[in-house]
Amino acid sequence: MAMPDAGLLEERIARLLGGREPPMLLTVVGTEGVVPRTVGTRAILAGDVLQESLGGGLFEAAVLEQARPARKEGRSLVVRAGRDCGSDAAFKGGSLLVLCESLRPEQAEVFALAGRMRHEGIQGLWTVDMTDASRPGRKLHVPASMPGTDALPADALADLVGELRDGDVPAYDEGVRCYVEPLEPVPVLLLCGAGHVAREVADLASGVGFDVDVVDERQEFADPARFPGARRCIALPGFEGLVEAMGIGRRHFVAIMTGDADSDGKCLAQTVASRARYVGMLGSRGKRESMFARLREGGVPDAELAAVCCPIGLGIGAVTPREIAVAIVAELLAARSGGGKLQRLRVED
Repeated sequence: MAMPDAGLLEERIARLLGGREPPMLLTVVGTEGVVPRTVGTRAILAGDVLQESLGGGLFEAAVLEQARPARKEGRSLVVRAGRDCGSDAAFKGGSLLVLCESLRPEQAEVFALAGRMRHEGIQGLWTVDMTDASRPGRKLHVPASMPGTDALPADALADLVGELRDGDVPAYDEGVRCYVEPLEPVPVLLLCGAGHVAREVADLASGVGFDVDVVDERQEFADPARFPGARRCIALPGFEGLVEAMGIGRRHFVAIMTGDADSDGKCLAQTVASRARYVGMLGSRGKRESMFARLREGGVPDAELAAVCCPIGLGIGAVTPREIAVAIVAELLAARSGGGKLQRLRVED
């Protein structure tokens, strides 16, 4: 398995489709029993090299055994790896159903559009008609406000995506043979403060799938040259109007680390009541208690303060800026995956 190039999977596919050998997209569309990956797991087969992973080991090897020759021939197929496919004991009773989709150069534009939509947080939906597994029919459904032949009314699109996320609609139906997948927006990490720790956090977070925005009071710190992997670097005097200026919404993870208690307080007071998915602040427990007390006096409910992660980061004994960044990004990943791990892994005492 090779390390993937930079960028979203959709963006990398669009680039590869402009090359001499179109890639194959491998998607887990069904699972049974104990398996290493879930429905929706995707990987790119570029040449004979697999980017990302289907879980490794025997499952992945069994899929690649059929996928590699099919890619060279430009064929698509559905592969079942595991139970009832030879050595049952080796697969511990589980099986993966994987769509191995040979892509065509003319699909570059739609994959590039999907990448842009994910970065911009625009809701969308992939459907793949697998009635003929050798010629799967992939479509990108976009809101009616966007140009496209497969546009759907915004409310209908939102309802369908919501049902899929709630598990009410199967991602793959054996009878209909159609795979359906919401186009997930890229999560945004907003770093309030552009010091040494923020630079390390930005570097790590951009490498694990976050779009990184940086905001600081100081123009010389909010410098794109200091944050080459960041999407935006904004100088915002006094952090005034932070929520509006940075467009904080449900896909935002906010990490407050300005290095100044008053500035931290300004950022926290604004973001704690925002729609951000996660809010964390760098600092000691003593700093947390004194700042929370002031916010309570200002009318901030205890329920909102209880959702703030402070001290930010998992308790791994981090000391250096890079170590602290590892602890913070690990916590962000736990929060992104659903939060259950976050509660078990945090060390408060």
